[in-house]
Amino acid sequence: MSAAGPFLRPSQPRRRRRQSMLGRGARWMLRFLPALVLPAAAWFWVSGDDTFALAAVETAGTPRISPDWIEHALEPELGENLIALPLDRVRKRLEANPWLGRIEARKELPHVLRVEVEEREAAAVLETEDGLYYVDAFGDRIARLDPGDSAGSLVRIAAGATTIGISPALATSEAASVRHALAIQSSLDASLVPEWSLPVLWVEVIGDDDYRVYLGALPFPILVRSSDVARRLTTLEELRPAILERAPILAEVDLRFENRLIVRPALEEIRLAEAAAKAAAKAAKEKRAAAIRNPEADGATDEVEVEVVPSGELREPIRSVWYPQPKET
Repeated sequence: MSAAGPFLRPSQPRRRRRQSMLGRGARWMLRFLPALVLPAAAWFWVSGDDTFALAAVETAGTPRISPDWIEHALEPELGENLIALPLDRVRKRLEANPWLGRIEARKELPHVLRVEVEEREAAAVLETEDGLYYVDAFGDRIARLDPGDSAGSLVRIAAGATTIGISPALATSEAASVRHALAIQSSLDASLVPEWSLPVLWVEVIGDDDYRVYLGALPFPILVRSSDVARRLTTLEELRPAILERAPILAEVDLRFENRLIVRPALEEIRLAEAAAKAAAKAAKEKRAAAIRNPEADGATDEVEVEVVPSGELREPIRSVWYPQPKET
């Protein structure tokens, strides 16, 4: 038996050739090229096809954002490929209208863009030193009132120095002041407050949380803070007889303090009312004297009731003006 021969190794082992990174990339590209090229080719074909050109914008609009305005704003997009049209660009074109709230745009292939919009709701009219503005419930400005615009039943809120001499509020607190003023309005439940206190017509911001409010048929303003206004109005109604007994014509009533109510009489108006009453009493006295001298004169028999006051002067009593016509806004 012969011995096994020795194990022979090749003197120079054959080395495996490693594929270069460029080659591996080329193989990867060849493998996935159809998946990339076919969608791109389809996209270029669709985007260049007039079949999907935008031909119509359909919308219902709102009272302040009319369908005509929407169609005019989107007119530059007509003829553009509807599939490729970015909806963000549609929204940006419509945001030029300050009344625009929520917007929803949908593509209805092959050639219709449907647009639905919601209008921002005005909660009040803000009066500032640079004009009148509609504001929303958050106190943010919407748009300036155009000449001839009517605010309707919206409450007017004055903040900042204005032509009617309102005390300025901090500009940085404008939105907060509007929200507090609107909170005053919403807190006055018709079932809880006197009838003469509704509606809220005008709120002047005179401090961080101080407001001068004009209400319903009340002929004078009240000073309040934004909290607990309804209860303070009930207190005012309870004290009304005592107030009118002391001051029949009022300039304003301060209700900002818990255990104190400050009444400011309208001294000038009271003086004018007394002067008018004296003039009326004098005319009545002269008419009565003329009737005694000439009983057959027309109207000489008419009687005029007068009140004798301690000073001996004749005048008609001053009538309370708690219920005059509402303040013009």
